[in-house]
Amino acid sequence: MAGETFIEVVHGIGEGILKKLTADTIRSHDFLKEIDYTQFGISNPGSTLVEVLGPDKDTLKRYLR
Repeated sequence: MAGETFIEVVHGIGEGILKKLTADTIRSHDFLKEIDYTQFGISNPGSTLVEVLGPDKDTLKRYLR
């Protein structure tokens, strides 16, 4: 995954528990951003498209401890 900027998290449809956990995790990290599939003309309720942004210096230091 080194160098990738987009990842697809496959959580399935089910009861939405894993989808909610995925969304909560994305919101808790400044360097992750959920991408709307519809801008690509795709609809997939069983997965979430995530953009991995470069962290700022302070965030990077926090994770490298």
